[in-house]
Amino acid sequence: MGQIERILNWSDEHLDGVFEFAVRNDGSMYSACLDVVDDGGRRFTIASCNAVGLHDAIQALHDKLIGNEPETKEDE
Repeated sequence: MGQIERILNWSDEHLDGVFEFAVRNDGSMYSACLDVVDDGGRRFTIASCNAVGLHDAIQALHDKLIGNEPETKEDE
């Protein structure tokens, strides 16, 4: 595993929180647990060992909080 080179911060306009991605010098990324508080005061913890999983978890939480659930096509 490479040494950590830098921390990238990312925030979301719909979530009150800053997400930190640690970047290793081998190009891989990972993150520890993230505590997120939304505008309604609800607290969530997101954890992932890689940026892709973390991004997917953040996107799912984002969609749930603002009501952008994936649309399903109904048979006519």
